[in-house]
Amino acid sequence: MSLIKRMLWAIALALVAGMLVVNGVLSYRNTAALAASAAASAHSRDVLNAIDDLQLLVTDAETGQRGYLLAHDASYLAPYESAVRRATTRIAEIDKLIADNHAQLERLAALEPLLAQKFEELRHTLDLEQSGHRQEALALLSTGQGMQLMRDIRSGFDTLRQTEYALQLQRDAAAADIYALSQFNRILGMLVGLGLVVLTLLLLRSDLRARARAAAEIHAQREWFSTTLRSIGDAVIVTDPDGRVQLLNPVAEQMTGWSSAEAAGRALLEVFDIVNEGTRQPAENPVARALREGRIVGLANHTVLRSRSGREYVIEDSAAPSYDAGGKIQGAVMVFHDSSARRETEIALSMASAEIARRANASLAAEQTLTTILENAPIGICMTGPGPDYPIVVISRQMREWIGAAENMPALAAYRKLMPDGREPPPELVPLNRVMKRGETVRDEPWLIERNGRAPLIVIVNVAPVRDSEGTIVGAIHSWVDLTERQRLDHELRVTQSRLRVLVEANVIGLILSFDRDGRVRQANSAFLDMLGFGEHDVAAGAVNLVTQTPAEFRAADQRAFHALTEAGFCTPYEKELLRKDGTRISVVVGYTRVADAADEFVGFALDISARKHLERQLREQAEELLGADRRKDEFLAMLAHELRNPLAPLRNALHLLDTSRARDPAFLAGLVPSMRRQIDQLVRLVDDLLDAARISQGKISIEHALIEVAPSLHAAIESVQPLIQSRGHRLELAVEAQPLYVDGDAARLTQMIANILHNAAKYTPNGGCIGVRLARDGDAVSVRVRDNGQGISAELLPRIFDPFIQDDQSLARSAGGLGVGLALVRRLTELHGGTVTARSAGANQGSEFELRLPLQPAPHGTASGAANARRSAHGNGAVQRVLVVDDNTDLAASTAALLDLWGHQVSVLHNGRHVIDTALQFRPAIVLLDIGLPGMDGFEVARQIRATPALAGVRLIAITGYGQAHDVARAHQVGFDAHLVKPVQPDVLREIIEAGDVTPPVEV
Repeated sequence: MSLIKRMLWAIALALVAGMLVVNGVLSYRNTAALAASAAASAHSRDVLNAIDDLQLLVTDAETGQRGYLLAHDASYLAPYESAVRRATTRIAEIDKLIADNHAQLERLAALEPLLAQKFEELRHTLDLEQSGHRQEALALLSTGQGMQLMRDIRSGFDTLRQTEYALQLQRDAAAADIYALSQFNRILGMLVGLGLVVLTLLLLRSDLRARARAAAEIHAQREWFSTTLRSIGDAVIVTDPDGRVQLLNPVAEQMTGWSSAEAAGRALLEVFDIVNEGTRQPAENPVARALREGRIVGLANHTVLRSRSGREYVIEDSAAPSYDAGGKIQGAVMVFHDSSARRETEIALSMASAEIARRANASLAAEQTLTTILENAPIGICMTGPGPDYPIVVISRQMREWIGAAENMPALAAYRKLMPDGREPPPELVPLNRVMKRGETVRDEPWLIERNGRAPLIVIVNVAPVRDSEGTIVGAIHSWVDLTERQRLDHELRVTQSRLRVLVEANVIGLILSFDRDGRVRQANSAFLDMLGFGEHDVAAGAVNLVTQTPAEFRAADQRAFHALTEAGFCTPYEKELLRKDGTRISVVVGYTRVADAADEFVGFALDISARKHLERQLREQAEELLGADRRKDEFLAMLAHELRNPLAPLRNALHLLDTSRARDPAFLAGLVPSMRRQIDQLVRLVDDLLDAARISQGKISIEHALIEVAPSLHAAIESVQPLIQSRGHRLELAVEAQPLYVDGDAARLTQMIANILHNAAKYTPNGGCIGVRLARDGDAVSVRVRDNGQGISAELLPRIFDPFIQDDQSLARSAGGLGVGLALVRRLTELHGGTVTARSAGANQGSEFELRLPLQPAPHGTASGAANARRSAHGNGAVQRVLVVDDNTDLAASTAALLDLWGHQVSVLHNGRHVIDTALQFRPAIVLLDIGLPGMDGFEVARQIRATPALAGVRLIAITGYGQAHDVARAHQVGFDAHLVKPVQPDVLREIIEAGDVTPPVEV
């Protein structure tokens, strides 16, 4: 072939080869881009799944909260608590997933406060429910704030989800474009390949040698690959798409114990046996995961390969899927290596770290020990540094007390040493100079230490040099022993002996100065003898014996004490009783010890603890009283259940009778309705008693102080109890002083106090009995006495009659009824009025008398006319009113409207707070009866809006609600209510308020 032809063929082949190379590069890039796009699309799916999961957690939390509030079942809290706990983790996962998307991060950041607010709202309502404020929790739910917050959260989730879904669609579209381009490149490659085949066929004859050389080169490359596989240090295992072994290189054969031929066709885990290093549980198959997920994966940390021979290797590996030309997985390649050495290094480093930490702790402990020694040593210790100043670097507490705070001060400047004869020594004789300059060790030398403004010390000085590793003196250790302290101790010993003599002679404590092992007392001080009623002549006669003076039940304790005396020479003080000479007993604490160098002589003490034992008995009695109070609480709960059921039973029967044909009989209704009214009044009284009991226990009961006349409150109290008195046929004898009597207090509470005493008298006085009431001035006090001839009060009960939940009638019949809180409330209210209340009774069936005494106040000027005007102002003109009733309780709203209609008023009814303003502007009411706990908008907000509407400025606002605490009343008046009534409201009270006078002109009918 000519040179020109060869050049042309070469150029053609080069062009075709270039096109193949370009196509290969493009295919590689397309494949990489396709893989990246697929990964991005999968990432978007992960984000969408995480967003859905987080939204589901929020929904679960709200569902658990609602279920707990509605069912009051603690099992509903499990999904709530699980959702709250997992939500934080899920938010962090989403934040990590969208870390590369700034816009999504901003949307998540905007959503997080809403989630926190939602969880706080859920937590708050649960706290209210669990603390017993169920109505407040339900009222918070009814505001709709949680629902609006949930809408905002769902909106945030929708925005996140839509944005991520749009991003996923973009990525899927990009992947489709890349896939199309990849297909184009394949077709182009095929065409170019066909062209190359044609060219190859044309050149076949003339290029046989080139093909032979090419075949030789391919063979060489295969040999190179095989040699490389055999020679690399890592183990390699090749599997088919089913995870069965196809090939092992020599390193893999060595580590697994399987030859490539033996392993061929076997399941990977049969050859590649891997477990977790710590748990010894089988580890996950990396090849199966790589084939399943289509990506490179690695083993978890601390994975061990168990060889066929039983040897174990700590390994690290990675597995990657292998694809054919069509992109189909044709198997996997796993590469792993032995990391046992590195693991051993990690363990060694961990052990070294632990050892360093141990040594650091030991060093710290040693430092603390040194500090403890320096702060508690009874001698002076210090350490000085190198010259020329020899600074004091460490000093003990004792030496600091002697010479002052001398840290970092030159040692020679901190104090002066004097010779025993009082002369100042030359520098060469100073112990510090001798040690530092000549290397001497100073031992037990007496010196005087002169101190500014204080007496000199006589000390024994010891100083030793401190040397470094090369033997150079770098400091000194000093110790001073105060001989003055020793002299002081000798003096204190003499003083102690003198004090002991005084103690013995002063007879402050009983001292047994000598007794033998048989308990015979040979010598004792007067305190001990007086304690037992003996004299010195009894001791001399051998009549005082610790054994015979001990009651039988304490003999075992004495035997243990004498055994300890024999073994250890002393016994631990213990309590016992001793018999006095007259046979009475006293409680004592005794302790004995053996006299040194004496085999049968002991000394001891006896401390009279009879007073302490008496105090202990008092404490036990108090504990029993507390147990009694707890028992009374249980009895109160049982009593409450009984008292609540009593009025409910006739009410249920009456309601059933109203559904029968007898309801049309006027005579029958005339007897039935008063019965229902009595039972409802009893229920209201029980609820009031419960509320008062709660206020007493919490210390929240209060009064509004004003100057009030006692007589009206007395008459009001009698009027409130009159139905009970009349029903039982009691004769009421009333004696009221003509002169008005005034006290500083609360008229309503005063009425309640007198009514409770009257009610108590009526309950415990049999039918036909007599009740006497007397109001009079008694010195500087107002006295209200209530006397009856009823069952009386037992002597055991009388001291506790004013305690909560105390009642005399504890039988199952409980004919008197009540909760036992009325008199407790009377006592508390009397105390708030600055007065006293007492009870007297001669015993069972002897009647009882209660007296209420309050401080008398001067009468005000113009009392009669003011009272008359007040009474006159209490009467309204009785005109027809327009009344708007707003209550979400449809039954209550309907019954209230029926009452108002019966009284001749015009009524409109609403059941929520949202439409009150619109309805009021159309209906133009003179009075609005408004519930507080309304759905949608509570009564407080409705009141604010009414007061802010000029057209409704004259409307009278009356709150009718179940919220009756002091702060509820204060808040009602604060937002503009004219009156505050607590459910259930007596119809007469409601009518009086409705018809007491109006702000706007009445509506004529």
